This record gives sequence, C-alpha cells and structure tokens, in this order.
Amino acid sequence: MTHLSKFTPAELFFLLRHPKRRYLKELLKVTFLDLLLKQILIITEVEKELKRTIQVYRYVEDGAKFYGYRSLDHETVFLDTFRKNSDIRIIFKSMVKIGYQNAKSLYHYKAVILEQLKYNGYVKQNMVQQIFGLYSLTDQGSDIQSKVRTEISQLEKQLPDLIRATDEKAMEILKAINGNIYLIDTIGVDLLEHINKAFLAATKEDKQNGDYGFACADFYGFSDSFDNSWSSDSGGCSGDGGCSGCGGCGGD
Repeated sequence: MTHLSKFTPAELFFLLRHPKRRYLKELLKVTFLDLLLKQILIITEVEKELKRTIQVYRYVEDGAKFYGYRSLDHETVFLDTFRKNSDIRIIFKSMVKIGYQNAKSLYHYKAVILEQLKYNGYVKQNMVQQIFGLYSLTDQGSDIQSKVRTEISQLEKQLPDLIRATDEKAMEILKAINGNIYLIDTIGVDLLEHINKAFLAATKEDKQNGDYGFACADFYGFSDSFDNSWSSDSGGCSGDGGCSGCGGCGGD
C-alpha cells in the first residue's frame, strides 16, 4: 500500500474529496485515531472505587513512539499538551475537547491541512478559493487520488478475508495504513473485533517491553467513545475525571 501509507486520514479526506472532510469532528476523530494506532499516544484504563462501585477511567498518555515523532501541523492539536508536560495523563473526554479547542474551527483546521497539501504540491488555491476554503487538485494530486482509490478498492476486496484468517499479511497492512483503515468501507464491527484480538496476540511480547501496540488504541468502539465525548456538556480537566500531574489542560 505504497501511497495509502504516506498520508494521514485527514489529508486523504481532502485528496479523495471524502464527504466527511466537511465536519470538524470527523477530521479530529481520524487524526486522533491515527495517532493512537501509530503509538504516538496511548489509552490506559484505571479503575477507581466510588460509592461502592468500580468506575473505569480512560486516560490518554504519550506513547512509545511519541519522542522523536515529526508531527504534521494538524496533529499538534492533540500533541502540544504532552510536549509542554510529558508527565501528564489526560482523561479521554477532556482530550477530545482539548483537540477541539486547539483546532479553533472547521475553517481554521481545514486551512491547516490544505496548507500542508499545497506545500507538497497536491492541491492549489486561488484567492477566492482560499477565502471560502475551497481547493483544486493539481495534476500530482489527481494522480495520487487515483492511485489511493485503487489501493482502497483492492483492500476492500482482500482485507476482510485476510483479517478473518488472522493472516500475517493483514497485520502488516494494518500497521502500515494505521488510521486509514477508517477509509475501508468493508471493515465492519465484526472485523474490528478480529483486528483487536489479533493485535493483542501479535503485540503481547512488545507490550511487555513497553511497546503498547495496536490493540491499546482500543479500535473497537473508538468512534462511539469519541462521539460521546464530543457531545458531552462537561469539559476541561477537573477532579478524578481530569488530568493527573498537571495544573489544568487546554490549548493556547
């Protein structure tokens, strides 16, 4: 998957003119997911007893590959907080809101992604397009669009059976495309369970050595968790539901 693995899912939303590029929540969701699957960030769970019941808190922390990672500008909305203080952990719900606050708006976040694609020669904008957040693909961008669509089409046919068979080739592909699995329409909930179980087994030894692996991205149910955090009325960091080791988390 030569071309698919070279782009983040947010970038591909624009190169492929995916309908979800029009929604800030979807752009941030696939960006966050991609960072988790790359092990730049990880999710850990902590059980706490409250009022005779066990509550499970899901925290986001820097991952095994955080240090030395050369992030793209649109990824910094989730990473900057950890660069300021690497000792913190942030409750999942608060991390979603921090990303939203740092993104500022769909117009601003889209402009950041398009600027990256312009710099690399994949899209172009005239003055009017720039004002309204529109863009055109360059010849190079159109060529990449065609090649990526071909790769996605091939994966939609081949990947489901490979995953069900827990084929090593499937694991290699999944590790290469990371969050771009979100673009494979034939990957349903049942296959996500196969993916999670397969990576739990495949990365067992790595996790013992401090490499948290694909499975700790908690792919299964990730989308619902993100959506629920997005729509929640509570925000920021406070109490047990906030941050451990920081004096408040938020964007600049």
